[in-house]
Amino acid sequence: MPRLTLVLLLPLLCRAGYVEITTLSKPDACQDQVRQNDRVAVHYTGKFASGQVFDSSYSRGEPIEFVLGKRHVIPGWEQGLLGMCVDEIRKLVIPPELAYGKQGHPPVIPPDSTLVFETKLVSIKRDSGGRFDLSGASLHSLASLIAVPAFILYAVYYVAKRYKEQEAEQKKAKQLRKKRS
Repeated sequence: MPRLTLVLLLPLLCRAGYVEITTLSKPDACQDQVRQNDRVAVHYTGKFASGQVFDSSYSRGEPIEFVLGKRHVIPGWEQGLLGMCVDEIRKLVIPPELAYGKQGHPPVIPPDSTLVFETKLVSIKRDSGGRFDLSGASLHSLASLIAVPAFILYAVYYVAKRYKEQEAEQKKAKQLRKKRS
Protein backbone atom coordinates (compact mmCIF):
# COMPACT_ATOMS: atom_id res chain seq x y z
CA MET A 1 0.00 0.00 0.00
CA PRO A 2 2.70 2.63 0.86
CA ARG A 3 4.56 1.83 -2.40
CA LEU A 4 1.39 2.42 -4.44
CA THR A 5 0.82 5.73 -2.64
CA LEU A 6 4.40 6.81 -3.44
CA VAL A 7 3.96 5.90 -7.11
CA LEU A 8 0.74 7.91 -7.27
CA LEU A 9 2.25 10.91 -5.46
CA LEU A 10 5.56 10.98 -7.37
CA PRO A 11 4.28 13.07 -10.30
CA LEU A 12 2.78 15.54 -7.82
CA LEU A 13 6.07 15.75 -5.91
CA CYS A 14 7.93 16.47 -9.15
CA ARG A 15 5.54 19.28 -9.92
CA ALA A 16 5.98 20.61 -6.37
CA GLY A 17 9.65 21.39 -6.91
CA TYR A 18 11.40 18.08 -6.33
CA VAL A 19 13.80 16.28 -8.61
CA GLU A 20 13.09 12.61 -9.22
CA ILE A 21 16.50 10.94 -8.84
CA THR A 22 17.16 7.38 -10.01
CA THR A 23 20.60 5.83 -9.63
CA LEU A 24 21.26 3.80 -12.78
CA SER A 25 24.82 2.73 -11.96
CA LYS A 26 27.07 3.22 -8.94
CA PRO A 27 30.75 2.25 -8.54
CA ASP A 28 31.63 -0.52 -6.08
CA ALA A 29 33.77 1.85 -4.03
CA CYS A 30 32.83 5.47 -3.55
CA GLN A 31 35.87 7.46 -2.39
CA ASP A 32 34.15 10.84 -2.28
CA GLN A 33 30.71 12.36 -2.77
CA VAL A 34 29.79 15.69 -4.33
CA ARG A 35 29.20 18.55 -1.90
CA GLN A 36 28.30 22.21 -2.32
CA ASN A 37 31.15 24.32 -3.75
CA ASP A 38 32.86 21.35 -5.41
CA ARG A 39 34.06 21.81 -8.99
CA VAL A 40 32.55 18.91 -10.91
CA ALA A 41 32.79 17.55 -14.44
CA VAL A 42 29.62 15.86 -15.69
CA HIS A 43 28.75 14.08 -18.92
CA TYR A 44 25.04 14.22 -19.71
CA THR A 45 22.30 13.64 -22.22
CA GLY A 46 19.28 15.93 -21.94
CA LYS A 47 15.87 14.81 -23.19
CA PHE A 48 12.32 16.01 -23.11
CA ALA A 49 9.73 13.84 -21.33
CA SER A 50 8.89 12.45 -24.81
CA GLY A 51 12.41 11.00 -25.06
CA GLN A 52 13.62 13.42 -27.76
CA VAL A 53 17.25 14.43 -27.13
CA PHE A 54 17.87 18.19 -27.07
CA ASP A 55 21.51 18.28 -25.87
CA SER A 56 24.42 16.00 -25.01
CA SER A 57 27.96 16.60 -23.78
CA TYR A 58 28.95 13.28 -25.36
CA SER A 59 28.37 14.74 -28.84
CA ARG A 60 30.81 17.56 -28.00
CA GLY A 61 33.36 15.06 -26.67
CA GLU A 62 33.89 16.68 -23.28
CA PRO A 63 31.93 16.96 -20.03
CA ILE A 64 30.56 20.23 -18.69
CA GLU A 65 32.52 21.67 -15.73
CA PHE A 66 31.06 23.97 -13.07
CA VAL A 67 31.03 24.71 -9.35
CA LEU A 68 28.01 23.20 -7.60
CA GLY A 69 26.04 25.70 -5.55
CA LYS A 70 27.07 28.78 -7.57
CA ARG A 71 23.98 28.76 -9.82
CA HIS A 72 25.98 27.89 -12.92
CA VAL A 73 23.37 25.26 -13.83
CA ILE A 74 19.62 24.83 -13.42
CA PRO A 75 18.38 24.24 -9.84
CA GLY A 76 17.36 20.67 -10.70
CA TRP A 77 20.99 19.80 -11.37
CA GLU A 78 22.04 21.50 -8.12
CA GLN A 79 19.70 19.13 -6.24
CA GLY A 80 20.20 16.06 -8.38
CA LEU A 81 24.00 15.90 -8.34
CA LEU A 82 24.54 16.28 -4.58
CA GLY A 83 25.92 13.11 -3.03
CA MET A 84 27.02 11.56 -6.35
CA CYS A 85 30.20 9.48 -6.60
CA VAL A 86 32.68 9.60 -9.47
CA ASP A 87 31.49 7.22 -12.24
CA GLU A 88 27.96 7.13 -10.81
CA ILE A 89 25.17 7.49 -13.37
CA ARG A 90 21.87 9.09 -12.39
CA LYS A 91 18.65 9.84 -14.19
CA LEU A 92 17.19 13.19 -13.13
CA VAL A 93 13.57 14.05 -13.92
CA ILE A 94 13.39 17.80 -13.42
CA PRO A 95 10.08 19.70 -13.26
CA PRO A 96 9.81 23.04 -15.11
CA GLU A 97 10.17 25.20 -11.98
CA LEU A 98 13.60 23.63 -11.32
CA ALA A 99 14.59 23.86 -14.99
CA TYR A 100 13.70 26.78 -17.29
CA GLY A 101 10.18 27.43 -15.98
CA LYS A 102 7.46 29.32 -17.81
CA GLN A 103 9.92 31.21 -20.04
CA GLY A 104 11.71 28.08 -21.32
CA HIS A 105 15.04 28.50 -23.13
CA PRO A 106 14.12 29.34 -26.73
CA PRO A 107 14.57 28.02 -29.29
CA VAL A 108 15.62 24.70 -27.71
CA ILE A 109 13.49 24.33 -24.54
CA PRO A 110 9.77 25.21 -24.76
CA PRO A 111 8.05 26.85 -21.76
CA ASP A 112 6.93 24.56 -18.90
CA SER A 113 9.09 21.63 -20.03
CA THR A 114 9.88 18.72 -17.76
CA LEU A 115 13.45 17.67 -18.56
CA VAL A 116 15.11 14.28 -18.19
CA PHE A 117 18.88 14.09 -17.85
CA GLU A 118 21.10 11.05 -17.71
CA THR A 119 24.19 12.31 -15.87
CA LYS A 120 27.56 10.68 -15.25
CA LEU A 121 29.92 12.27 -12.74
CA VAL A 122 33.40 12.34 -14.28
CA SER A 123 35.38 14.15 -11.56
CA ILE A 124 35.25 16.13 -8.32
CA LYS A 125 37.74 18.86 -7.47
CA ARG A 126 37.34 20.12 -3.96
CA ASP A 127 37.93 23.82 -3.35
CA SER A 128 39.47 24.37 0.08
CA GLY A 129 38.04 27.90 0.12
CA GLY A 130 41.38 29.45 1.03
CA ARG A 131 41.87 27.03 3.89
CA PHE A 132 44.45 24.27 3.94
CA ASP A 133 43.03 20.85 3.19
CA LEU A 134 44.74 18.81 5.88
CA SER A 135 44.99 15.60 3.95
CA GLY A 136 47.39 13.91 1.56
CA ALA A 137 49.61 16.15 -0.52
CA SER A 138 48.25 19.32 1.08
CA LEU A 139 49.45 18.18 4.50
CA HIS A 140 52.88 17.45 3.02
CA SER A 141 52.97 20.92 1.42
CA LEU A 142 51.94 22.54 4.70
CA ALA A 143 54.64 20.65 6.59
CA SER A 144 57.25 21.71 4.02
CA LEU A 145 56.09 25.30 4.23
CA ILE A 146 56.34 25.35 8.02
CA ALA A 147 59.59 23.34 8.33
CA VAL A 148 62.00 25.93 6.87
CA PRO A 149 60.87 28.91 8.99
CA ALA A 150 60.68 26.66 12.06
CA PHE A 151 64.27 25.48 11.50
CA ILE A 152 65.51 29.07 11.03
CA LEU A 153 63.74 30.20 14.22
CA TYR A 154 65.23 27.30 16.15
CA ALA A 155 68.73 28.06 14.80
CA VAL A 156 68.43 31.75 15.82
CA TYR A 157 67.14 30.73 19.27
CA TYR A 158 69.98 28.21 19.73
CA VAL A 159 72.69 30.71 18.67
CA ALA A 160 71.22 33.44 20.92
CA LYS A 161 71.05 31.04 23.86
CA ARG A 162 74.67 29.91 23.35
CA TYR A 163 75.78 33.55 23.07
CA LYS A 164 74.09 34.44 26.37
CA GLU A 165 75.60 31.38 28.06
CA GLN A 166 79.10 32.31 26.84
CA GLU A 167 78.57 35.91 27.89
CA ALA A 168 77.52 34.74 31.37
CA GLU A 169 80.58 32.45 31.60
CA GLN A 170 82.92 35.28 30.56
CA LYS A 171 81.33 37.59 33.13
CA LYS A 172 81.74 34.93 35.81
CA ALA A 173 85.37 34.34 34.84
CA LYS A 174 86.04 38.09 34.93
CA GLN A 175 84.53 38.34 38.43
CA LEU A 176 86.65 35.41 39.62
CA ARG A 177 89.80 37.07 38.29
CA LYS A 178 88.82 40.31 40.03
CA LYS A 179 88.38 38.48 43.35
CA ARG A 180 91.77 36.79 43.03
CA SER A 181 93.57 40.02 42.35
